[in-house]
Amino acid sequence: MKTIIYFFFFILFSLNQCVDASESEYKIIGYYPNWAIYRNPTLKPSGLDPNLVTHINYAFAKVDTAGNIILFDSWADTDYRSDWNTEKPYWGNFRELYDLKKKYPHLKTLISIGGWTLSDTFSQMAESPDARKNFAKKAVEFCKKYDFDGIDIDWEYPCFTEHQGRPQDKINFTLLLAELHAAAKSASPKLLVTIAAPAGSGNYNNMEVSKIHRYLDWINLMTYDMHGPWPDSENNITNHQSALYPAKKGNPELSIESVVRFYLSQGVPPEKLVLGMPLYGRTFANAKATSTGLFSSYQGAGTGTTSEVGMRFFYDIKQNLSLTHHLHWDEIAQVPYLHNSQTGEFITFDNETSLQIKCEWLKKMNLGGAMVWELGLDTRPSWDAMKAINGVLKN
Repeated sequence: MKTIIYFFFFILFSLNQCVDASESEYKIIGYYPNWAIYRNPTLKPSGLDPNLVTHINYAFAKVDTAGNIILFDSWADTDYRSDWNTEKPYWGNFRELYDLKKKYPHLKTLISIGGWTLSDTFSQMAESPDARKNFAKKAVEFCKKYDFDGIDIDWEYPCFTEHQGRPQDKINFTLLLAELHAAAKSASPKLLVTIAAPAGSGNYNNMEVSKIHRYLDWINLMTYDMHGPWPDSENNITNHQSALYPAKKGNPELSIESVVRFYLSQGVPPEKLVLGMPLYGRTFANAKATSTGLFSSYQGAGTGTTSEVGMRFFYDIKQNLSLTHHLHWDEIAQVPYLHNSQTGEFITFDNETSLQIKCEWLKKMNLGGAMVWELGLDTRPSWDAMKAINGVLKN
């Protein structure tokens, strides 16, 4: 009897020893865009820290109107060689992701299809039953060919006229996801199907949210860019791009709490909602109408990191703006912001504190985890933003 007991405890001990330190009860998802290697050649996928994520969504591939999946940048995706190992018939970022997964078995990768600049073919493709079926087939084949663990659809957005959208997209999106889900799960129950979903009511009301969640493993909520330096952003008044709670002024729908409660009201299980967080700030120029720049009129976009107009990256904000901008904290919205009183530049962003608060909140709401856009914008080699997220979600 004692032998059996000792053996039982030995098995338990062995299982505990085999658990990867990177594993988390929550999903920690980072988008990685193929253009990141041009912004910083040292940040190829091999330069990421897989201990800080459970999933990497590779952005983006594109789809044509017949449902065929096409590489967006073949040199970055599959062509450049960091070594001459011939184990796989492809190189580039795809090969580096594959090599990462060999070293870190907990890590999963998904191919994200679409994005802001590649969404104008979805409407026509989704309208055709034959194209939907072909897309589902090609998506599964793509994952098998390039060793991805799933497909992430980033259609921005159904019915969005600027990207060739039409009213029938609302129903066709559901049909597309149903087709993709059936093909993926038939190929392998472990093959993941997810989407990136909008945060604004003008876009999420153009999806059958109450239906589509049954075809998805989870939904990545793009709970950022709710305000920015674009024309008529909430009547041309500065505000937070990713407020946790509704700010004192502005549309109360444009907050994380409001967006999540909408998706929950449509019957989406909370564990299927993954909360999106930005690793960048949006900048507004000449916001001088108020003393802190918040809720002020502005004149277009402010400065940007490198060539990104009106967008400052997490590492740039942290390393370079503390001497030129004053840090403020919105106690109501629970997010920080920066203001330069001389130039009037206003920056809405997230820091480690707000990321941690959001992670505590998603745990309280029983959500499925956190997602960031995007990994290349964090401080390196310290990975301050991702470590802040991990510090909450792994405890």
